[in-house]
Amino acid sequence: MHLRLLIFVLDIYRLGLWAVKRDLFLDVEIMGAVDVLIVIDTDGAASSGNLRDNVSLVEMVDGADSWSKRCCDLITCCKAGQTVKWKAVPKSPESAVEILEFKGQMVQGVCKPIQKNIFTGIWEGQIDPSSNGRYQYSIDLVFDGIRMSFDPYILVNKE
Repeated sequence: MHLRLLIFVLDIYRLGLWAVKRDLFLDVEIMGAVDVLIVIDTDGAASSGNLRDNVSLVEMVDGADSWSKRCCDLITCCKAGQTVKWKAVPKSPESAVEILEFKGQMVQGVCKPIQKNIFTGIWEGQIDPSSNGRYQYSIDLVFDGIRMSFDPYILVNKE
């Protein structure tokens, strides 16, 4: 795949079309997957009965140099057609967290995450290429026999 991309770029440059096709090449680089890591303070959520105040989300786009920490009102910015991956982890190594399902506006046609690997707990979905706008969704989680959910957003840019 990388060799084909390199040959494609070299052909464009050789033919003098680099200025015309540069944006196409840059879009290939930008379209990496968005990884969303959900970190849960399971003890705090269990004792307070409130997941919202005990969850942090961090995200990283493939190729970026660092993770970006956000609050639970995370608005993940992505492009139409891009892949988004979610994984939940406990703050404490003594606990276990599992994503059960995704619900809400996002799942109704914009992105329908599926569990790609039951052993790693990674869920993945591709943003519909025709989507554009802000969409709410809920993530249902289970830890220590307790089921809770929270409601982030995804912002899809069609361009």
